[in-house]
Amino acid sequence: MCTEGQSRVSFQQLLEFSSGADHIPVLGFEKSPALDFYSPVPNVRRLPYASTCDICLFLPRGVAAPELLSMMEQSVLDCSGFGFV
Repeated sequence: MCTEGQSRVSFQQLLEFSSGADHIPVLGFEKSPALDFYSPVPNVRRLPYASTCDICLFLPRGVAAPELLSMMEQSVLDCSGFGFV
């Protein structure tokens, strides 16, 4: 969706959110980027999050695509940016 322009988030923003890098290193990442999943808690809206040390993006299970897109956009756009406080 990022590469097809169907999201307010660019691929570069998603890469920075999940890895802390604003571009793919010339020699690649030391670890392969990964996805992991968590189970949502009823009546709690827990946004997707990332571990930049492990280059791992954590996504909720069982969330419909439109809601997942909205949650991802909020996570990426509302974060303060890697290294910026």
